[in-house]
Amino acid sequence: NILVPTLNPTEIFAGIATALDIGLGLAVLGYRVRFIATDLPLSSPGTSRNFVLGRLGQDHDREAVATRLSLHCGVQSKTLPLHVADMFMATAWWSAHVAEKLIRRHGMAQARFLYLIQDFEPHFYAWGPEFADAMASYHFDFDPVFNTTLLRDFFAGQGFAFAGGDALAFHPSIDIARYSQVARKPADHGPRRLALYGRPDVPRNMYATAVEALARFVEKEGLGPEQISLVSIGQSHGDVSLPGGLVLRSLGKLPWEDYPDYLGTVDLGLSLMYSPHPSHPPLEMAAAGVRVVTNGFGPKDLSRLSPAILSVPATAPELAEALSAAWHAAPVSQSEREIDLRALGSHPDEMIHTLANRLASRLARAEEPCS
Repeated sequence: NILVPTLNPTEIFAGIATALDIGLGLAVLGYRVRFIATDLPLSSPGTSRNFVLGRLGQDHDREAVATRLSLHCGVQSKTLPLHVADMFMATAWWSAHVAEKLIRRHGMAQARFLYLIQDFEPHFYAWGPEFADAMASYHFDFDPVFNTTLLRDFFAGQGFAFAGGDALAFHPSIDIARYSQVARKPADHGPRRLALYGRPDVPRNMYATAVEALARFVEKEGLGPEQISLVSIGQSHGDVSLPGGLVLRSLGKLPWEDYPDYLGTVDLGLSLMYSPHPSHPPLEMAAAGVRVVTNGFGPKDLSRLSPAILSVPATAPELAEALSAAWHAAPVSQSEREIDLRALGSHPDEMIHTLANRLASRLARAEEPCS
């Protein structure tokens, strides 16, 4: 039973997609898997089911996996049918509380749940109930699965004993070749394009800091509309006026199928994440040949993965200086685009196989794995 906030395709971002892929991987390997939406009702169960199954690669038997897979709306449904030997996977701090309560109240045989940890979630909140509840979730009885060794190292540095070297950690599920093989289409004449990963409603993406850094950068370089075009991707927001008559225009969330080709038209990127998690956009941008500025945090330094990534402290002056350096740098070479993600953990498929083997003594498989 994998607890996710939503199963509606239009509301699914990278974190939920990662949880879906882990569940699909376990279903491929013979386990019965149920996805449970905990926060938002299913708008169309059939559409959600097709979306989930559509994430399977062509090498897998979709019909066989479909027999092991079910979706459940935990919002509209008053009951949740369970077997005493069922196991839960939490994918956020509040679903960890749900898993803990269900195990405790119903005397489930599986006293430990799986906890997919994709960020240090207490830092999403001011000191208060949410902060305390998120922190409390790390003191439950669970087996962690970390999204990147960076995050595991951060938890270890905070003194959490469960973040040992044997704890599962996998690298982001990014198809680097999908971006590194994109043809570069920068403007031969006219303004160069800078793309900001702008999400004003997500504090850890530091939208206000990014806008200030852009303003400092264009002012320092004396840039105007003839030299640079500024766009924001990730979330729709109003236009922002900047020095030199420049305007930051929002394109919102780009269609997944169009995203790599669009990055092929971008020269510079600015993508911030004030957390130990690396986030996908800086890696996708760099692989697509974009010279991208991002920030470090604790053990995170993405510049180690490619010279196309400039990682600096998350302050507007230092980000602006890095943007200036990127502005004057040579185009990104093909070798800089070939990013090896294994420095951030094992391949997701390898991690799923290891997880499946660890579960073998605790859960029965429906049948043999399918290809």
